Amino acid sequence: MQLDPNNSPLIINNELGINFQADFNFTFAVYLKEYEMIALFSDNWSGEINQVGKLYTRDGKLIQSIPFPPNGVGGRQNAFGGATEYKNGVKIYFHQEMERDFWGVFSINENKYIDYHESR
Repeated sequence: MQLDPNNSPLIINNELGINFQADFNFTFAVYLKEYEMIALFSDNWSGEINQVGKLYTRDGKLIQSIPFPPNGVGGRQNAFGGATEYKNGVKIYFHQEMERDFWGVFSINENKYIDYHESR
């Protein structure tokens, strides 16, 4: 379920009991039903900030940061492109500077990317 990012950094969803202010301005929010967490993301490039997003509880407790994946061949930067809940955590889509887009699965339990696939 996607959440409305229009009031960033404030995020409210009465149906899910979400009401807190994030510690950064986000551009995309998704509720992870299996984990009962909220993933917030920013659409910046990997060279501009250290993490692509952060995971929070419904009341705003920071669980962990989600780092950008390593930069591509020749140090090409990555930018956030979207996210969905996935069986092992969060499936995150990336644009890669002057290369093909790709997605990676960030495992919440392992706190790392466990899979990557290039877009075709």
